[in-house]
Amino acid sequence: MTLNLCSGPFPMKGTINADIRKYQGTDVVCDAKALPFKNNSFDKIYFIHSIEHFSYDEGIDICKNLLNKLKPKGRVWIEGPDISKCSGNPEYIFGSLQEIRRDELYRHKWGYSDLSISRNLAFLGYSIVEVSLGTYHGMPHRDYRVIGEKHG
Repeated sequence: MTLNLCSGPFPMKGTINADIRKYQGTDVVCDAKALPFKNNSFDKIYFIHSIEHFSYDEGIDICKNLLNKLKPKGRVWIEGPDISKCSGNPEYIFGSLQEIRRDELYRHKWGYSDLSISRNLAFLGYSIVEVSLGTYHGMPHRDYRVIGEKHG
């Protein structure tokens, strides 16, 4: 099973799309901080352009909980704007001003780099299997991708 956590209006086929709001394609409405899924349920969890919308402590707690939700050898995919590449454009760091004015959930509350995400995941007990450019939003010049694996 695969979870697309904080899917928003971007559901993925073949996954359980979960978000705090009901969008077209949302399968489960839930808070990422209190997931209703059993431990050891998922082979893969996508957490794409989402962790930056939580405070640092919330983001780390979510990643810790995701580790529990993964099966052994399961993987979490995290992508987001790399704060080390965003200094020239404040919207990359804080989120689109139009979106923030329209909806507070779009506000970025913390900034990460590929290095900081990798270190945090490793500290939580993930094995880091990939660090690369993020491609989901088509902005690899700005975004990172880090894939962590639960020990088997």
